[in-house]
Amino acid sequence: MKIRHSSRVIWDVVDGQTTLCDLESGEIFELTETGALIWKACDGSSLEEIVQSLRETYSDAEPERIAADANGFIYTLERAGLVQIEAETAAPGQGD
Repeated sequence: MKIRHSSRVIWDVVDGQTTLCDLESGEIFELTETGALIWKACDGSSLEEIVQSLRETYSDAEPERIAADANGFIYTLERAGLVQIEAETAAPGQGD
């Protein structure tokens, strides 16, 4: 699965703070440092790629905890309509 920002969200980083704005609801979201790392990785990356990046950043944290927290945060973003999770399709000639 590939995770992408929703087209209804604009975002910016000001003074180190990542802020999202849902254009449909007008709701504003301020992300933590880790939330911002995950958000920035939602550019078509897979959950596995995002978790691996976080494991490299937070090498002293438990890998299972990183995966669980990242999965939970991405699920929260999806429920809020801030990201879209796209199923990966097989390349032509594969999976036949």
